[in-house]
Amino acid sequence: MAPVILPTGKKKQMAEDLFLEIFCEVYGPEKTEFLYMDYPITDLYGNIWHTDFALQNGKRKIAIEIHSGYPSNVNHEISSYQNSINKYNSLTHQGWDVYRWFYQHLKEEPSRVKSELRSYIGRHPQLMTMERGLPKQRGRSLALGNSPETALSRLKQMRRNSESIAILYDAQGDHKYKTVAVDIGMCEKSALVIAHTLEQAREFQKYFRKYWPEVENELHGENEIPKKSKILFATFAGILSDLNRFHTNDFEYLVLDEYSLNEYLSEDHILSYFHPSFTLGLTSAKGSSHIHNMLEQYREKSHRLSLSKAEEIGEIPSVKCLRVKTKSDLTFVRINGMKYNAEDLEKAMLQSSRNKAILETWLSHAKNKKSIVFCSSITHAQELAIIFQEKSIPCASVSSSTTKDTRERILSEYEQDEIDVLFAVDMLNSSWNSPKTEVLMMACPRMSSRAYLQQLCRGIRKNAEKSHILVIDFVDMTAPYKKPWSVHRIFNVAEYRAKDDVLNPDVDREPEEIIDLYCWQEEARKMISQIELEKLSGIRLQSIQKMIQSGRLKPDLYVPYGNGKHFAYFYEKTVRKMIK
Repeated sequence: MAPVILPTGKKKQMAEDLFLEIFCEVYGPEKTEFLYMDYPITDLYGNIWHTDFALQNGKRKIAIEIHSGYPSNVNHEISSYQNSINKYNSLTHQGWDVYRWFYQHLKEEPSRVKSELRSYIGRHPQLMTMERGLPKQRGRSLALGNSPETALSRLKQMRRNSESIAILYDAQGDHKYKTVAVDIGMCEKSALVIAHTLEQAREFQKYFRKYWPEVENELHGENEIPKKSKILFATFAGILSDLNRFHTNDFEYLVLDEYSLNEYLSEDHILSYFHPSFTLGLTSAKGSSHIHNMLEQYREKSHRLSLSKAEEIGEIPSVKCLRVKTKSDLTFVRINGMKYNAEDLEKAMLQSSRNKAILETWLSHAKNKKSIVFCSSITHAQELAIIFQEKSIPCASVSSSTTKDTRERILSEYEQDEIDVLFAVDMLNSSWNSPKTEVLMMACPRMSSRAYLQQLCRGIRKNAEKSHILVIDFVDMTAPYKKPWSVHRIFNVAEYRAKDDVLNPDVDREPEEIIDLYCWQEEARKMISQIELEKLSGIRLQSIQKMIQSGRLKPDLYVPYGNGKHFAYFYEKTVRKMIK
């Protein structure tokens, strides 16, 4: 097979849209929310590469590359092939599994690609969110030594200060078991305590029962039918083998005994899987540098703060919003789960009236303020840059096609106040965050909450002079299943008051708008998909689809995707009635 390159343009977009359509058919449109597009990877030399799609499947990090064709220019071929090798080597070095498909495969052999997806990723993958860019939890390290009472008092104080990760070092023997048992009982929260051996897990349970005999607790694997007790004691191996039984939010308090990222991959995965409100790491070590590294590993691998929680505890500036309604129509734009069809979206975005509205909004509400404008394509960014430059506004566009030297120069000029406005296509969706940014303009609609969050995170870094960030959402006409994300949908706040704090509004002001927060993806997660129905009923998927088309079976939710296709979801009561 000849070497390949990664050409841009319509064929590349068509190839990515076709892959998403196939992914929807294999796993369901709601699962595309776990796919990250243009995910940044930094190589050994500081170059930033973007993989077409990235996802987390349990412990596995998976990168997917979509090639739109074979190279035609020999000179271009050599350079591009070298770049492709550099990216592949960087991904492999960082522990990624990499899979590649050509446009020809996707178009001519979709059944083969579906089969390969099921083989490579799994029929029922354990897809997880990759919370890149969100604020880390607060944490600190504490010495236990011979003073459990002091440690308990400090743990209590930490929670009052909204610190949610603690490393308890010099933790050994009876003092360790007592501190864990007493603190869990005092918190009155569901808890998971994990040790390396069954004997250690039993010791933690023994001390807990000593101090809190009335609280129901259980040793994982001890009962053939789990009781789902409030307090669970377990080993790392036991939890990993049974992880699918647990939901990420099952436990509010997580205890890891003798965690060591460098030696045990199991803790690493468990730490990122569960989303407790408080995490306690235990170690017998005493060295200050080692303890500091442990704390940073916990903060890096643990789930990130939600933006609402981060604003509540003062980790980020307050978020204010302005909604600007446009006349652009997105109802004709095709979708594939979390992504608008690139060609259709381009037609909707490249309108002079819409671009003019973006310029006028900036002049009226953000003039002379450091701003990032998120665009749909390189062409979109270039057109906006031209009309801003015509008004003598210092600005520049940045994308993945921008060379490293040019990108660094532009970002430096932004920091040095030589540029006021940056037009970003995909380059600034992650990995970069300037505390000087005051305004984010969402000029391109996003159906993926993850993609929208990544953009929002470009403006939440604090500095001494920034009390808030202004987010400007451009609201286009659209259908319910094609509704893009917005600040109010992210924060789940229906009432809109222009330029007011979204989470802490002036309630004496009447809201200008009540926003429809309906999210079909959230609804679909509570339902049974047509793929799951095939398994439950024993009826082949093709037969289920024929029953739907003939009207003999009515889906409770029927979501469009691809080119005129639909995906069906059913409530449990509908399925029970059907199976009877």
